[in-house]
Amino acid sequence: MVNKKQAIIGLVIVVVVVAAVAVYFVVSPGGGGVRKYIMYLDWVPIPAHTHLFVAKELYWLPAGLDVELVRSSGSSDVAAKVGSGVGDFGHLDYQVLAKAQTADILPITAVDGLDAKFSGGVYYIKNRDAGRGIIDGNDLKTLEGKILGEPIWSNIVAAFPAFCRLVGVDPSKVEIKDIDPAATLAAVLKGDTDMAGMILGDWGTYKAGIEAEGKEAGAIWFADYGLTLVGYVDAVNNHVLYERPDDVRKFVEGVQKGFQYTVAHPDEAFAIFAKYAGWEGREGLAKEMYASTYAPIINEEVMNAHGIGYMDPALMESSYKTAMDMHQIPSEFWIDWHKSFTNEFVNPSITLGPIYWK
Repeated sequence: MVNKKQAIIGLVIVVVVVAAVAVYFVVSPGGGGVRKYIMYLDWVPIPAHTHLFVAKELYWLPAGLDVELVRSSGSSDVAAKVGSGVGDFGHLDYQVLAKAQTADILPITAVDGLDAKFSGGVYYIKNRDAGRGIIDGNDLKTLEGKILGEPIWSNIVAAFPAFCRLVGVDPSKVEIKDIDPAATLAAVLKGDTDMAGMILGDWGTYKAGIEAEGKEAGAIWFADYGLTLVGYVDAVNNHVLYERPDDVRKFVEGVQKGFQYTVAHPDEAFAIFAKYAGWEGREGLAKEMYASTYAPIINEEVMNAHGIGYMDPALMESSYKTAMDMHQIPSEFWIDWHKSFTNEFVNPSITLGPIYWK
């Protein structure tokens, strides 16, 4: 088993290699003073990213920012690319960002966040025994001896041991089977794995897939059992943060206005998303998935008091400590948690208006 020191050394090696081959992406004025930036998404474009595509079309471009939204191979990939300067901005899981900041390895800072809690969990088929016993959602000890099918780099795999410790489950008694995200539902249905990871926005798809086979789907959400952790944030390379703060402010305000517009004008917003992401004809599904993603995890009170995207300091402090525990990072490698994020660029006057799912 890899010990803590080896894990830290491994992280340093990975970052050094990435940084060695990376060339810092320096923005240059284009026509009309437009500056070009690259933003990495945490995966392929999905409905949860709709407000970013709205920001791109309606707010960033008019403000002089030409932001290219690029897919990645997950939050760890985003952290490496943005931290090394291959990209300028990134949308990624906060706990991954916190790990990437360990010992000040990667110069990357969160500048806004919509998620007030961790949106991850696992899904399974109720009352189904694939040879290892059933999973009983009312008795989480039944998770022991089971297989969790999920990419080994995913935020669910990272959070799972911390969740297990909260509920009295021995994480060493759960096998992690490395499965591509697109293949987890098939693996669960076949019994190759007992459960798989998901985020809120994916639950409807997996539930429908299981019910289509005449079975009942079950879900276990980590936040329901006390896992205190914010979800996704938008982050920036610190070179951009310090050298072009006005552009960072325009970027964050674009995110704020993009979310405000999306929840108030869903038909127009999801038409924009569909155009960029190839979802034409599925705008209605995108609308449903967006609501199922954000309705349970945003804090409307905080958004209206401090502005959309404001990150509550008390929650960020507990989230940082949870992230360090999740990754078993020795305290000597921690940074000051205040440095992991900033609310400096969040405009408090940009608050919520009408919300289509209410």
